[in-house]
Amino acid sequence: MKRIIVTTCGTSLLTSNCWKGISVRSAVVALQGEEKYEHERLYRCFTETNKNQLVNLFDKDCWNDTSQIAKLPAEFASLRTIKKFCDRRNINLSENDRLILVYADNEDAEFCAEVIFNVLNKYRLFGNIQIEKHKVDGLDPADSGKFENALETLWNKLRDMMPFSEDVRYYLNLTGGYKALVMLFSCFGYVKSTADTYIFYLNERAGENILVMGFDSTDTINGFSKLKQGYIEPQTGEIISSSLQPQEI
Repeated sequence: MKRIIVTTCGTSLLTSNCWKGISVRSAVVALQGEEKYEHERLYRCFTETNKNQLVNLFDKDCWNDTSQIAKLPAEFASLRTIKKFCDRRNINLSENDRLILVYADNEDAEFCAEVIFNVLNKYRLFGNIQIEKHKVDGLDPADSGKFENALETLWNKLRDMMPFSEDVRYYLNLTGGYKALVMLFSCFGYVKSTADTYIFYLNERAGENILVMGFDSTDTINGFSKLKQGYIEPQTGEIISSSLQPQEI
């Protein structure tokens, strides 16, 4: 079965520390108060200073060692857990599968998506999977008119990008990116339901487990699809759930 992993990208990469030179330090999400703000400034300064060589500075140990997953940008951390889940389920992601990075057309978002794209390719973190970038033009919250048009255009495109298919599983990895973008993809996930689509989400305040959910349109309550949910452990790739079965995903 083919799998398409759609990942909304934000800018958490700017304050990540999965880079040689700062990867020995604590992850921002593990800190609090002034110490957290101090490290955010430090890591942002590092990434901006080393923009042109950041890909070469990627510390692959932060990907391989799941105890260091918090040092990764949110997009990498969630993707790492999805990869672990696939490995545990013996899902062999190959060139027939796709990973699509969706991002806004502003300087920071484009830079972060470009680094994520290049790191994934350079270090073959997902093997031979096809990796693509999809920039959402006009996604500028400062211009409400453009923002509205950008979301409407994307919504219409999704019908062509993600048609229903019994031979495809869509993984909507909605950890990063603008809230409005995440909400739009979530709504799309509800419409498509567990027939072929599941939503993944990693919240830094919830630890390292990644939430996975889907909406079962064949089991409704007062017309609303039943929510099925659980979480995946990053260390094992095991899904913990009373309503979701691994073989469904």
